[in-house]
Amino acid sequence: DQTDNATPQQAVNTGTEVRVVNATNITGYAQSKADVLTCRVYQCFCQQSDGNVPSQTVVWYQNETDKATAENVAQTLGISNVQQSDGLVTPIVVVLLD
Repeated sequence: DQTDNATPQQAVNTGTEVRVVNATNITGYAQSKADVLTCRVYQCFCQQSDGNVPSQTVVWYQNETDKATAENVAQTLGISNVQQSDGLVTPIVVVLLD
């Protein structure tokens, strides 16, 4: 009698709100990336950076339950940096840098 102690894989939730922040000088860059995600059914909101940005492009997620979704967003946009972060305004935030 073997017991499977593997953790079940988290499901991707395409209904999760995703905020896409443009920290570049490229007008419309966040919207172009949000359009890619919207095609995947994510609810995206774009904003220009307030100047308080990380050192590289990143996908942040707030709760462990959003990790699989954040990884899916990152993969869709070709971003390799995915990190858990507190105090986000939406469950997932994408910060785009040059």
